[in-house]
Amino acid sequence: MDARVASYLDHARRKLSAGRTAEAEGLERQALMFAEMVPGGGREERGAVLALRSDRLVRQADHAGALAATREALTLTDGANETFALRLDEARLLLATNDPGAGTAVDAVVTEGLAQGRANWPMARAFALQARARDRAGDAKGAAASRSQGRDRLAGTPNPPAALLEALREPFSAPPPTPGTGAASPGAGDASLTTGGPAGSGTSSGGPGTGDGTGADRAAHRSSDPRGDAPAPRSPGRPARGLPRDDGRPDLRTVGRDGRGPGRAGGGVPSRDGDPEGPPGTAARKGDATPEAVPASGVVDEQAFAAVMADLDGLIGLGGVKAEVHRTGQLLRMRALRKAAGLKVADVSLHLVFCGGPGTGKTTVARLYGRLYHALGLLGTDRLVEVDRSGLVSGYLGQTATLVNTVVDSALDGVLFVDEAYALASGGPKDFGQEAISTLLKRMEDDRERLAVICAGYPREMDEFLCSNSGLASRFAETITFDDYGPGELLAILERFCTESDYALDDAARTYAAEVLGRWHAERDDRFANARAVRNLFDDVISSQADRLLSGGTTPDAAAMRILTTADVERAALSG
Repeated sequence: MDARVASYLDHARRKLSAGRTAEAEGLERQALMFAEMVPGGGREERGAVLALRSDRLVRQADHAGALAATREALTLTDGANETFALRLDEARLLLATNDPGAGTAVDAVVTEGLAQGRANWPMARAFALQARARDRAGDAKGAAASRSQGRDRLAGTPNPPAALLEALREPFSAPPPTPGTGAASPGAGDASLTTGGPAGSGTSSGGPGTGDGTGADRAAHRSSDPRGDAPAPRSPGRPARGLPRDDGRPDLRTVGRDGRGPGRAGGGVPSRDGDPEGPPGTAARKGDATPEAVPASGVVDEQAFAAVMADLDGLIGLGGVKAEVHRTGQLLRMRALRKAAGLKVADVSLHLVFCGGPGTGKTTVARLYGRLYHALGLLGTDRLVEVDRSGLVSGYLGQTATLVNTVVDSALDGVLFVDEAYALASGGPKDFGQEAISTLLKRMEDDRERLAVICAGYPREMDEFLCSNSGLASRFAETITFDDYGPGELLAILERFCTESDYALDDAARTYAAEVLGRWHAERDDRFANARAVRNLFDDVISSQADRLLSGGTTPDAAAMRILTTADVERAALSG
């Protein structure tokens, strides 16, 4: 999978899970554009984009469009796992549209899955669909048999999704078709025909609880061993490991400016979105109403300055980044002291470029820079507004400049953090992204006393971004490179997660975890997700521990609940 396509797709899935379908659609178009540029035709990439499109269209109640996208994806898919997942989606959508061939399609998927020895999760979904089809056909006995086989598949499986259990427990009652569409409206007992969440909710947790065979659930059973139930070993470069799960946890980008983010003071702990997170500044949604102007004090707050530096030093790894922040901090501190003493000072630019892979701490350090600039009296607040291409580029002529100005206005007296900034220059000279860049450049100059812009992304793509406009490179004071974490640092991050959550690895588990993380690091590619990968591993480890301790039907004591064993880590390292 092409790295840029994978990045856009995963970003789009996060938007989709948050119900932001318009933004997801924009990212989907960008992914398709890059997919079509992949040497050899990009069949895998285009198929993945179409699968995402199908998920989006289901959320928008366009089942016919979703079915067409799924069928087109099938023509591009070669892998057996992906093909089965798409055929399962096709059968589900045929049921959703009351297609007369739905029952035959579902039976064919079940037969195919049994013949190929498919794993329990996708087969349970297939049997649930078959039960619905048979209920609709009036075959109560056959439907009961299908539900029984589905329940057998889930027997002993940890944390089975509630929607799927319900689908296998209750007889399906088909609601009447929606007038004018021919599609059944999702109703009671039909939750798994929607793209996620409760029936008709239009939202998804993206985790196994959806039980619908799409989105994150589809990714999970695509990675399953086609011969049975053994989970496939996880690749450290796979996007599913490398990105935050859409599991209902708060997105740091949506914390209101009147509240603090979910970080831990002084901890430097990787947050649930993967970046090692120090104490946050105040975050804001892009597009919030323009805040009132807050003049910069021009005075150094020595206590706040020392706190920022202490929190920076408390982060794991990032040696080169820490050195650069310390150098910049002392330089700007001296400048403020000279100005207070009535001495001449040179003009400075607060704008920065961050280059590095996912999960390397870029967002965390951007927050620290916001606090640093505020402590040094250079900005009126420590506010950070995070945005990406979808929040800056409109699909209509003349609207992009207005959108950029609105976002910049919301960030004034603070930091504007542009994630995956290279996407602004990805559409060619006639793309509205160029208008966004030109508008942003003007605001960076016009509001240089009230605004710091930090652009972040992959190193190679950011080099291309800076070359896309003659004025870009000169606007940024520094480029800071965020290297991947080393094996020891990845282990330290895992242990910090454990400590913060009142867990502890026993000695054998720690040794095994070090081996796993060392292997991931050695096999990593440019999509390796660093701290985000460790965050997901930790989640899987404690889930494995819960299953191990509770499977015997007894209540473990506090000491047992605290210790994580080699078996927990081993099972987590193989899950996906």
